[in-house]
Amino acid sequence: MQISEDLTYLDFSRKRIRNEGAVALAEALKVNSTLTSINLRSNNIEKEGAVAIAEALKVNSTLTSIDLF
Repeated sequence: MQISEDLTYLDFSRKRIRNEGAVALAEALKVNSTLTSINLRSNNIEKEGAVAIAEALKVNSTLTSIDLF
């Protein structure tokens, strides 16, 4: 997954990305430097996906808002 270099907000609400999508998103978040906000509501992300996103946030310094609920 590649995130556009000028994109600051992503709305993935209700897209059914589940764990597989969350893991792919996490990899993109590790290298993205423009995204500041993301909406992940209602995606059935379980432990594996949540852990991947949490790990990505350790290295991502630009994301300031995540909506998970």
